[in-house]
Amino acid sequence: MHAIDGPGSQNGKFTEGNPAVGQDATMVTADWLNDIQANLLAVLTEAGIPATKGRAADLLDAIKAVSGGVQGGGGGNVPTTRKITGAGLATVDGNGDLSADRTLTVKRSTADEIIAGQADNSAITPLGLRQAAAAGLTDDGYAVLPGGLIIQWGSVRGNFSEGANYKAFAKAFPNACFSVQLTVANPTADRSSDIWPQLVDRGPAGFTAMFQRGGGSNNSIAGFDFLAIGF
Repeated sequence: MHAIDGPGSQNGKFTEGNPAVGQDATMVTADWLNDIQANLLAVLTEAGIPATKGRAADLLDAIKAVSGGVQGGGGGNVPTTRKITGAGLATVDGNGDLSADRTLTVKRSTADEIIAGQADNSAITPLGLRQAAAAGLTDDGYAVLPGGLIIQWGSVRGNFSEGANYKAFAKAFPNACFSVQLTVANPTADRSSDIWPQLVDRGPAGFTAMFQRGGGSNNSIAGFDFLAIGF
């Protein structure tokens, strides 16, 4: 399509002419009219609407058909018939069509989910990982590592003589306890307290420690610390 360029036109515009200065009115040429008609018919052809003589709605219907399912401005028009679908950990609100604003969401793992290690539909964040690690950071606590390994620690205090003592873990190992390391507590640095711990047995829920006396005059200890590893 082109701007009018027939006799009497000025800079692509129509004029009424000016007889006083010998300027003719713009002549509408067949070339220009045919060009306009071809462009209008191209819209109808694109929309699949036949040109009907005397029907004033042909062009309007064609424009509606061509622009239907498209919204936006400038060169960023997006067909609203298209959809955004979630994949992996991302989900989309609504049905995902672009007739409205849509929000992509990635679910955050909770501390309990991170500790359990079972969920496969959420993302671990630094905050979530920190909260999961802090869940067992107490005197009798534990830490769950990626892969399921669990480290537990704790202290037992009191007045213990020779004999066996059972200690339950703060968190039972789901499967097995691999190792328990014992350390006798002697807070007063008593040189006569000649007692040491021995591990009798260990299990997912706890362990039994046996205190043996080596002949010192003090037949008691103030307790022990332990470090246990399992999964």
